[in-house]
Amino acid sequence: MDLLQVTSTKFVLLRAEWPVDQARSLIDALHPIYLIVHRVLPGHAQEDLYYLLTVKETLDRFARRPGAPSVEIGLDLYETDAVPSCESSTNAESAPGRCIVMRDGALFGFFDENIRPTRGATRGAEQGPAAAPSRAVIAEFPDEVAVNDYATLLVSLSAEPAVTGGLPPAS
Repeated sequence: MDLLQVTSTKFVLLRAEWPVDQARSLIDALHPIYLIVHRVLPGHAQEDLYYLLTVKETLDRFARRPGAPSVEIGLDLYETDAVPSCESSTNAESAPGRCIVMRDGALFGFFDENIRPTRGATRGAEQGPAAAPSRAVIAEFPDEVAVNDYATLLVSLSAEPAVTGGLPPAS
């Protein structure tokens, strides 16, 4: 069984360079349980690092560093705390106990052997392929935006297929 079958896909992605207030606003709006923080290390390789945190951990860390200008500083992120990333085709039995799951080089979700996956089978249980979940793409944006004003476009993927105004995602 590969990681794709045991990947949790219910998370919110934060960028390490974002202001803490922007991250808090997103957390307040979406009410996630898990967060993945993406940090790009400057340098020749432009290495991508990922951190897997719960919202509680994140808010506790923000509280310990009031006035921090960025998510990276607010969370006190170090390279040694980053979670390894694995391609979704990796055998789940040989994967690290916690990892970020990539699919074709793009972030797809996370695996934590202590968390029940949000889709598919559990680690170590050989089962047939899981049926594709029903989902809808939802976009929220104000009806009107004044010239030279900023507005946020929130796009989310709902596990509920019959969401008002939602569209089925492309296959």
